[in-house]
Amino acid sequence: MARIDRSYLGTPSGKHGDIVYKRVNKNTFSYKASKAYKKTTSDAVLKNRDVFKVVTKFSNFINSSELLKKIWKRSKVQGKSTRMQIFKFNHITIKLYGINSGCHIVPSKIHIHNAGAALNEDALSIIFTVYDNRTGFDLKYENFSPPFVFVAVIYMKDPVKAEAEHKEVYAILEETLVSEELSRDKKIHFTFDTDEKSFNVINDYNTVIVFPAVVSIDNYNLPLKWAECGGIYIKGKHPDVILAKKQLPLETPGKKFKIEYK
Repeated sequence: MARIDRSYLGTPSGKHGDIVYKRVNKNTFSYKASKAYKKTTSDAVLKNRDVFKVVTKFSNFINSSELLKKIWKRSKVQGKSTRMQIFKFNHITIKLYGINSGCHIVPSKIHIHNAGAALNEDALSIIFTVYDNRTGFDLKYENFSPPFVFVAVIYMKDPVKAEAEHKEVYAILEETLVSEELSRDKKIHFTFDTDEKSFNVINDYNTVIVFPAVVSIDNYNLPLKWAECGGIYIKGKHPDVILAKKQLPLETPGKKFKIEYK
């Protein structure tokens, strides 16, 4: 930006060509106007913007939970903020398939085995084990002690009615279990304490995914350990897997001689 000194020709103002004159505190300044932004119509650019919006919305919702935010903050996932950590962790799978069972509400640390979920209009239950059917008790669950917070994020999309006002629905449930240890050799069933018809909205959507997690916390409600399994489809299914393009064999190199004088 340049300042215009006193002139016998008067004080310039407004815009002349690509130069703009502006009056500030009895001084006149000039600067070059920025070029008008041309809105792109590129399919690739528009698709990337749509992906960015979806990942951002997902990340913002997960980050709205104080407990989940603390977990991401304690993780070693790269990112300047917890929202950016969630964004980076889930970006690739959402770019390929949209929000799907491959997304994660907490960074992977301990796996929930034999995971399942049951959801109807009235209640949500999650079922899992801390043992693998082949190898037995998972040693990562050592010192995985109460109190626990059971967490579930519910994601709904693909409305039954095309004219539906809301194309997506997010919900989150968190409930603390203070004293009970997790069984090492039996299936664990946990049902969230909710009112009747709390989930009647699931009837309005063709795709419903539940993302469960179990968090061990200390006396200050800070997360110590957490376990998860990605998402579980209640309705709908994972989109068809995109196969990697087959690499063509490299051509057999021939002979080449090149000389340059510079």
